[in-house]
Parts: sequence; C-alpha cells; structure tokens
Amino acid sequence: MADFIQERVVTLETKREFPSRSTILSTTYVDPWVSRLEAPEDITDMVVNILRSRKLPFKQLEEILKKGRRVILIGDPGTGKSTALAKIALDMFRNCLEKRTRGRTEEQLEVPILVKAIEFESRDFGDLLDIHLPPEPLRDRVNIRALLIDGLDEVKIENRRNVMNKAEEFCKNKGCGLIISSRKVEAIKDLLSPFDRYELLPFEYEQASRFIKRLVDDESLIKILDEGLQRDDLKLSLTPMSLELLVEIATVEKEIPASIAEIYERFTDIVMGRYDSTRGIESLFEYFIKKRFLAELAWQQFYLEERLQIPRVDFNRFVEKYMHDYGLDRTKFTEFLSEIDRAGVLRIGDEVVFRHRSFLDYFSALRLNDHLEEHKNIDDDVVRMYFNDMWTDVAFYYVGIRRGTSEAVVDGIDKYRGEQLDSIIQKALIGRLLQAGWHSPSAVKSQAMSVGLQHIQKIRKEMDTLLVSQDKPIPAIVSDFFILLLSEYSFGSRTFLNEVVALCDHFCDENDTDSMLMCLYLLWANRSRLAPDKLHRHVTLALGALAKLEKEGKLSVRDKFVSLFILAQIETEDRKLTKSIRRKMLSVRKNYPSEIRRLLPSPKTGSFRKKRA
Repeated sequence: MADFIQERVVTLETKREFPSRSTILSTTYVDPWVSRLEAPEDITDMVVNILRSRKLPFKQLEEILKKGRRVILIGDPGTGKSTALAKIALDMFRNCLEKRTRGRTEEQLEVPILVKAIEFESRDFGDLLDIHLPPEPLRDRVNIRALLIDGLDEVKIENRRNVMNKAEEFCKNKGCGLIISSRKVEAIKDLLSPFDRYELLPFEYEQASRFIKRLVDDESLIKILDEGLQRDDLKLSLTPMSLELLVEIATVEKEIPASIAEIYERFTDIVMGRYDSTRGIESLFEYFIKKRFLAELAWQQFYLEERLQIPRVDFNRFVEKYMHDYGLDRTKFTEFLSEIDRAGVLRIGDEVVFRHRSFLDYFSALRLNDHLEEHKNIDDDVVRMYFNDMWTDVAFYYVGIRRGTSEAVVDGIDKYRGEQLDSIIQKALIGRLLQAGWHSPSAVKSQAMSVGLQHIQKIRKEMDTLLVSQDKPIPAIVSDFFILLLSEYSFGSRTFLNEVVALCDHFCDENDTDSMLMCLYLLWANRSRLAPDKLHRHVTLALGALAKLEKEGKLSVRDKFVSLFILAQIETEDRKLTKSIRRKMLSVRKNYPSEIRRLLPSPKTGSFRKKRA
C-alpha cells in the first residue's frame, strides 16, 4: 500500500502538462485564488458578498469535496486547471502517506482518481478502478475520496453531457466528490448547470512574483521579470503558463514581450533552436522548418479533422507526405522530430498530441496567417472559427498574431446567423478578441464594444425568460449577476480603457435606460483599472442620468435598484457618495417591497447582519 501511494506521489510531483523546467510540483506551486460564480443555496450571499469580494482560497475546493459536492473548475487557457487538479490529488495522497507513516494502518485511506476527460469517456468503471486503484488484495482498504476529471472541453461538444452524467453516476455509486475542469468559454454557456462553478483566477502580481522566484534562482533574471510584470503596456494575464513561457524567453532575450501571441511566437523561436549558436548557419533555417511543420500538422491533422489527438499511424503518414512534398532528408528529419519532442511542444507516442492545448491553437492560427492566399474571404473564415466552440481560441491567436482585428470581422460577428443563446453569448464576448488584437484602430475597438454590449442586453432579456420557465423560482437578479460576469470577462482589460471612457461619456448623454446600463457594465468591468477620479466622475454622471430617467418615467424599479447596486460596488473611495447611494437603495427597498422580493429575496433571519459584520 505504501508503495502504491508513493508511486502516485512521485508521478504527480513530476508530471507537468508543460515541462519547461525540471521542477517539483509541491515546491513550485503557488495557491491561486478561485472565484465562485454562483451561489444557488443562498442567493443573498451571492449578491451581497461575492460581487464585493469574489476571491476564495484555493484550499476551499478540497474542503468542498469533503461534502461530496459536484464542481466545475473553469479557467482561461494556461490558468493551471490541470496543475490545480494534480495538486489536489497530490495533497490527498500525501495525507494517506502521512497516515501510513504514523502507523494508523487500521484506517480506510481516502484516495483520489485523477483522469483525463477523453480517457474517462472511453473507459468503463471497472477499467478505471483497475488503473487508478491498488490491486485487488488491497482495494478493500481504500475509499475513493474524489473523482477529478481534467479537460472536459477536449471532449466533443455532443459528448460532454454524457461525460458529466457518467461522472455523476460514478460518484453517486462511490459516495465521492467530483471536480471537472473546463475552459471558461465553454463552461460559462451552461447557464443552469446543477454543478457549483468555480473559476481559477490568474495570478495577481504578488502571486506571480512568488511563482517566478520558485522557478528561478538567478537574481538578475528575477529582476528582469519583475520589472517586466510591472510594465504599464503589459497586455496579458499572469497565468502560470504565460509566466513559465516568460521565464524561458527572459533567460535568452533578457526582456519579456507584452502580449500573449508575442509570447508564443518568441518562445517557439527559442525552443525550436533559432538562437542555438552551436548550430551555426543551420539554425537560421531549421527553426523555421520546425515551426512550419508544426503549423501544417496542427492545421491538417487536428483542426481540419476536428480532433485533439491523433493516432501514431496518421502522424507517420503525415510525416512521410511532408518529407516528400518538401524534399527533406529522412535521416535529418527524424532528428528534427526528436528535437521537436524534446522541446516540450509535441508529445510523440502511440498517440500524438500537443503538450498544451494552447500550442495547438497557436500553431493552427500561425498556419492560417501564413496561408492567407488560400482564403478568398479571410474575415468570414475567422468569424466562423470564432463561433466554433472547439476552435474559438484559434481566432483569438490569429488576431493576436496580426496584433489587431478589422471592422469586417466585428461586423461579421454582429451579423452571424446564430440566434441561440450560446451564439449571443459568444457575440457578447467579442471583447476577448480586442484583448488579443490590442493594436486595432480605436474606432474598431469602440465598434466591437458597442456590438458586445448590445448583445449583452439581449442576453439579459433571454435569461429573464429562461429563469421564469424553471420549476424552482429563481430571483431575477441572477440575470444581472450573469451579465456582470460576462461584461468583466469581455471588457475588463487595459487594452481599451480610453475607448471605455469615451463610450461611457457617450452613453451618459443618450438619456435612455439601455445606454445607462451599458455604461455601468463597462465601469464594472474596469473598476480596478480606471483611476479613482475617472470612476468617481462617471459614477456622478450615472447618478444624474438615473435621476433624469426616473423623473421622465423611463426607469423601472428593477433597473434603478440594480444600477444603484452596481454603483455601490464601483464607488468605494468617496464615503459621502457611497452613503448617498446606499440610502437610495434602502429607499427603493422600502417603497417597492414586492418588486424587490421578486428581484432579491430577503436573507435568512440574522444572516444579513452577520454578513455585514
């Protein structure tokens, strides 16, 4: 039993999705913050507490599993979802090891099962137990504490619900907790999922600095990275993946790039040998061939075939054709493949897979950018790609490689034929493309934000209708909470703060409720990025617009209360103004009790006072 546990510990300590350096998980891991996206058990806690401070300690996820809960852990590419699940599993196995070393052999050991979603989909329960639990003579001495399933978004869209149902059945039979990880874009569209949803947040500066110091022991390199992370023009989230890539880039180039697409561009140049001085003039050509080979592989064998891993036989067939088409020497190319494997980008085994999904998306986008002549209308192709749940991030990286997007792409997204709720949500998230295409013209940024905000308003109405149709009464403010979540994800960025200010000025002059709400969504999304004086100015303008709309009979009770609620969360510096906003909120609650009860149920006895304390 001790051997079984120790083997699992060693595997988890050394298994990395992206092995840029030889590191031990427990010595380099920095606990991230997680954010609970819903609170179905107590809706009052959701709006009073979570909107105020959404961050929760990562350790809380392990505590939740003790209660047998069902959790979806979501995050953007590179936020460390796979590593987070590995850390949870590692902690559980270490706890088992501690019990063994203390001689508490009579206790049942609680072990996790950590498995890729694609593997879980294809195996029956008996196979899973045989692979992930100790052999039969010892199996009666363990209980399954949790099932951890990594990468739901890597399963075909039509099969994801089956995977979740199968996982729930397994956990019900075994009486264990469940965490399934997935990319944020895919998971956020399942509005009424019975799972609790937690988001793995990017690092803040202090966490990023601590993470880098655990990876690097060169003080001069740490200084370069630290100065880079504090640059005003930094246009990327501080995720573990981006930080690992930055370390490799800074080691060679002694500086760091500012955008995510540039990170992948410069990192792949390095690992493919562009700066290998021992190779002489050959390195000038070899790195280029390797990158173009990977781009062609990603496009032909993964993107066009709509799969995330390929059988070795298909890979070999592709290699043969590629060598023939480009007249490459077999012996030399075999050495190339070994170097590509060692570079940590591609894993070549019985199945061939990009070591991290982000590399697959980047190389697919690189191939698209290098073969524009094959696309009669590239803007239309990018739009279709953007609305493809499986490949939407290829559009993101393509725009990043181009450093900008076009008016035609924005217009295409706006007019895309899909009218289902998930398509409208994708239109509302157009701001993510702007975050990648940071050098887009200001007019295009404003156009895209206006498009996204208009579709956010549609989502609010669609959600209101959806919530009314549910068997269990759900407060209307759930729609507004979801809208704030979308707004922050789409428009929360330094990339377009100037356009945010200009649009808010425009919306405040429009004198209609929709415009005022769109202004508040933008302010909410950038409340931590805008200077306090600009926030204060727009809060004051919004209050004036509210008063005018109410006087003219254009403001509903719900819109007034929700607007005041958002403003109360945004304005935190001016105490006098904050008190004034709260007095207005209390007045609305007092004068319109029935409307407020439909919007926001009263808290349980004593709970509101407790939360305020």
